[in-house]
Amino acid sequence: MALLEAERLGSRFELLLAVPDGPLRPRFAAHGELVAGAATLPLWGASPRRWLSGSVRTVADAIRMARLIRRRGVELVLTNSSVSVAPVLAAKLAGVPVIVHARDVPKSRLAPLVLAAQGRLADTVIVIADALAPYFRARSRTRVVRINDGIRVPAESRAPGRVAFGSPVRLCLIGGIDPRKGQDVAIAALAQLREQGIAATVELVGRDVDEGFAACVRADARRLGLAGQVEFAGEVDDVEEHLSRADIVVAPSRDEWTPLVLMEALVRAKPVVATRVGAVADVVRDGESGLLVAPESPTELATAVARLVSDPVTAGHLAERGSRLVRAEFGVERTLEGVQTEVDRLLSCGFRKGRERRPPEAVV
Repeated sequence: MALLEAERLGSRFELLLAVPDGPLRPRFAAHGELVAGAATLPLWGASPRRWLSGSVRTVADAIRMARLIRRRGVELVLTNSSVSVAPVLAAKLAGVPVIVHARDVPKSRLAPLVLAAQGRLADTVIVIADALAPYFRARSRTRVVRINDGIRVPAESRAPGRVAFGSPVRLCLIGGIDPRKGQDVAIAALAQLREQGIAATVELVGRDVDEGFAACVRADARRLGLAGQVEFAGEVDDVEEHLSRADIVVAPSRDEWTPLVLMEALVRAKPVVATRVGAVADVVRDGESGLLVAPESPTELATAVARLVSDPVTAGHLAERGSRLVRAEFGVERTLEGVQTEVDRLLSCGFRKGRERRPPEAVV
């Protein structure tokens, strides 16, 4: 999403892009000038030593970025990370407006305090779900606005009236292998499907985020005699191929605030079963665009999959309605237009006196 925002804003503004090292960094270079990234805080839980180290680096990076903002005449800062506070502090030090685009809520004891501080410092907080807004306890003049994240919507194709399930039924779970994504729940549900006489496989698409957890998932598959029915695809550049060959996309997440993968599945008219957590219900509306189950429940997940397999017509209707929903409400153009509106609103009243008006720069 940050890359798409850079692409959109780069057509109108001169961008300085503070992007950390990683596979997407070279792609950002096409839309602006790359500068050093900022430290992140370990908001998913860490030792006091890591917190202290991250906090010291955050302050140092904030001072460095504030100097950069003043030197380059940056007029606005937009940050796409809930765990990076340095750009927000830098904007305040330099006296320029700042937008915090919040896409998830990290889980740790200190996370609410950090997010509340961001809400007080930001001029605008963009949240992707109403449930995120309370984390950013903003001052009265801070604008908190909801803008749904979205996807690039492919050309519309005719959704099937019924789903032709394969034998075995191919399940697909896309996401880094991490406790939050619930791959262990999917493996347990696969075992229950076997007990019900339903032959199924599951493809796990994503890198090993938590290596210890990933090892446990592989061990569970072997222990349950499912090793031959579980495919570890690893990290991929494009999920199109994996979605196209899936019969059902499952998302047994323990926590999920940006269900982009579910949008990608639904827009392609794939039946979806997901857990009732975070903002998932905004996209997967139970009985309307897919099926929702309780988190931590392999039994409910297996039951929902079995329900779809036993009724291909209903599965097809759910998939078709899901495709229409995503096309109507979750196209990325709506997201980008909303972000651009907030940028334009702040810039229209955010120029400092005595400055020459010119195409402004922004740090993303």
